[in-house]
Amino acid sequence: MRLLHVNEFSLDSVVNSIFIVGINLGMPRKSLVIDFGNKENPDGSVYITQPQSHPHLPGVSRHLFCHNGILSYLQTYVERLESGIYEPCTIHPESPLSRGICLFPEKVSVAVTNGVEVRASARWFPEPGHGPMNFGYSIRICLAESDSRDGEVSCQLVDRNWEFHYEDGTINRVSGEGAVGKQPLFFRQNDRSTGFIDLGPAGNGETYTNTVFSYQSQSGPVPGSHSLDVLKTTNARVRGTFSFRPGSIRKPTGPLFLVDVGEFPLHVELPFY
Repeated sequence: MRLLHVNEFSLDSVVNSIFIVGINLGMPRKSLVIDFGNKENPDGSVYITQPQSHPHLPGVSRHLFCHNGILSYLQTYVERLESGIYEPCTIHPESPLSRGICLFPEKVSVAVTNGVEVRASARWFPEPGHGPMNFGYSIRICLAESDSRDGEVSCQLVDRNWEFHYEDGTINRVSGEGAVGKQPLFFRQNDRSTGFIDLGPAGNGETYTNTVFSYQSQSGPVPGSHSLDVLKTTNARVRGTFSFRPGSIRKPTGPLFLVDVGEFPLHVELPFY
């Protein structure tokens, strides 16, 4: 989401007290909109909508972020930054200068298995229309600081096995090689520094030191959920495992072992930030 000065966009995007302040340049394009309010809504509101539609017109699909006004929205956002729910991060792992704020909460699900730590969380991805909800999820993997093994340690991600438990009670099981086409090789050196080598079909072969491997994906439409009544989605969740090879896939030093992905929910808490 790119922040805009209002003159960068178009005077047509300003109607009375409504301003487009950010735009997602992906497809479909979406805008973050601030409505400074009127007599009926003196506290204002923050919502997301499609930029090609005027957000003040009746019938336009919009997803309200905050019911309690702009000040409440910004205050809660700052509180979440201060408490570490949202943290600074490298937005694109292959671009160290792409620093920003990660809106995937850091501490929803944390599991450590055989010295490998996996953190997972999900966020609702509002989309145009009134169908099932779609969630994005973020996975962060590293060698755990609590691992007390001495000397050099290495292991490589081989494959994944996921269970998507949907709101209507159905379960979708997904298995595949690596994660988003990558099979990172994690390492710890004698000086306790850690990192990973970006291997696999989609890997770039680069080595990243003192960096957490992270990736994002999407749940797809969640059966039994509906974007017009997000609070009724309370039971959808995800869990799974990764398979790891000690040493590396090419030079194994032991049998495969499983690493848990702790269960994390697919739901929305309002206000939505």
